[in-house]
Amino acid sequence: MQIAKKILLLGSGHANIQVLHQLALLDQSHIKVTLISDVTNSPYSGMIPSYMAGIYKAEQLHFDLLKICLQYKFNFIVQKVEKIEARENRVQLSDGSLIDYDICSINIGIEPRTIPNEPNGQTDIIYLKPISKLILKWDELIERSNKSNEKIDFTVIGGGAAAFEIAIACRRRFPDSKHKIRMITGDHQLLFSQNVSTRKLAYKNLKRLQIDLIENVRVIKINKDELELSDGQKIPRKVCLIGTSAQASPIFRLSHLPVNHDGFVRVDEHLRIEGFQNIFAAGDCCDFTARSLPKAGVFAVREGPILFSNIKALIDRSSFLIDYKPQKYFLTIMVSGHNRAIFSYRGFAFEGKLAWWIKNFIDLKFMKRFQ
Repeated sequence: MQIAKKILLLGSGHANIQVLHQLALLDQSHIKVTLISDVTNSPYSGMIPSYMAGIYKAEQLHFDLLKICLQYKFNFIVQKVEKIEARENRVQLSDGSLIDYDICSINIGIEPRTIPNEPNGQTDIIYLKPISKLILKWDELIERSNKSNEKIDFTVIGGGAAAFEIAIACRRRFPDSKHKIRMITGDHQLLFSQNVSTRKLAYKNLKRLQIDLIENVRVIKINKDELELSDGQKIPRKVCLIGTSAQASPIFRLSHLPVNHDGFVRVDEHLRIEGFQNIFAAGDCCDFTARSLPKAGVFAVREGPILFSNIKALIDRSSFLIDYKPQKYFLTIMVSGHNRAIFSYRGFAFEGKLAWWIKNFIDLKFMKRFQ
């Protein structure tokens, strides 16, 4: 009789959520699946700006992990993983317990890179990662605003696509110009990694929505009522939404797993952690050795089927694993206003309601597949 293999999924990111559903289609007498996550509802990052803008409801952008695991009769542990003991094929949880595995898949995302702040200046500082905390703090802010009708000024720190969309979401949710909104992009210009056409459309929409822009300057410290910038300026602040580049979870270094210079765990062409045959990693938490990839959800979504196929190969005791070949170009669609978005692909870009419709269709279709 074949002994059931213990499959352990750490984290519920875009790749692991696909694996979770595909494992449910296998012969359950051959596998014992356990999901470990520090949240019971896992949000889909692509829909966060529109949720913040008031377009989607919370249930539309969350995977109910408990419900999914109950439905498939999988084990679900709500805990934070403290350490991965890869040589012993087990992980240590925050309560000290140890969980064994035969095959492990890690999809835990990234952590915020914090900005120094005064002890008494920690109020109204909201990091975009982790998303679960972002949603909680944003909901509290909206509730407070609804009760008091106070004037709220927003400073979005960061110049990438996520920061741009969050600035747009703030204006969508607070359309009155009495609420001042600004972006501070850091060492680069707005959307510096995007093509010229996309950046022109982004500038145009920020101007149209009366969102101020400060480029090529970093925030070096957050004080109680002001921000200190790298060029010596001090500007007033209320709510800060921080979308600067994130960092790797310290768990990989603590676990003595192979990492790159930034602490992201290194994976090979099969998405296996280098030096290990039975432990995989996917999404933002890993560094794909063959080619450095941007931290974008589109890669985690594409990695999902490859990840499942290679896990299944190990379950079946097959030596045939599929290579993950990341796409050279990928589509970007950024929300740019009320039911409007910027569509960008390989130097081509346009903005309007059609782009929003395409994004909305893609996002809702993805959620429908896995909710």
